[in-house]
Amino acid sequence: MNRLAVCTVAAVAASAVAVFDLVSEWTIQMGAAALVVSVGLFVIAIALYLALLVIGVGERRRILASAPSSVDVVRRAAGSVRWSALAVIALSVLLFANCSASVSSGPPNYAGPMNDVSGYVRGTAEVFLPVILVIALVAVVATIAYGYVTRRQWSSARNAAQAAIWSVVAIAIAAVATVPVGFIFLGSQCFFGTSSGACAAGAASFTNVFLAGAFALLLPYILMMMRAVQSAASAAPGSGETD
Repeated sequence: MNRLAVCTVAAVAASAVAVFDLVSEWTIQMGAAALVVSVGLFVIAIALYLALLVIGVGERRRILASAPSSVDVVRRAAGSVRWSALAVIALSVLLFANCSASVSSGPPNYAGPMNDVSGYVRGTAEVFLPVILVIALVAVVATIAYGYVTRRQWSSARNAAQAAIWSVVAIAIAAVATVPVGFIFLGSQCFFGTSSGACAAGAASFTNVFLAGAFALLLPYILMMMRAVQSAASAAPGSGETD
């Protein structure tokens, strides 16, 4: 297992801890201990993100140095996109769940997101799910691009790689756009409403800003794929256009 995969597994494990804290609500009445857990998970998320950035630089250098052909560059880059997308999704869940778990009312009667599961699920679907779907879309489109490359359909491969680039841009747009939506329509429940779940989802939507960092993790791989597709197409007999 390479370092990118190890870092991704670590991100998934950390996100599982954050989800457990959210669902169990054991930190709600823990006071200072809850703050330590919340800050600790946030620091872990930032550390993993920085590690992914550093690992990505080395990974791309190794791909270019060891890949025997442009087609193999596309194959390995597409694999790295899938691992990186999974890592970004895990970090997204970590940040969102960690922030949600820290939102509660009280004392004397403590109420967290799990006291209003339906409100939390609806709010999460509105401000968090769209970002996750766009991140997953990048991995899907990158894989489709590699599929076209294996069939020597160069024009379709270039179009798919271009779509992957725009999908990465869409991550940053969706991440930023969901913040005011969460604040206006969900976060207001913290002050004027009765839905603790919507309040928690709205507050956690602020963590979407950090997802704009996915741009730096995913775009370099996609650009490398695009260059490799163009190189492979140029080297193909008769221009290689089979579609």
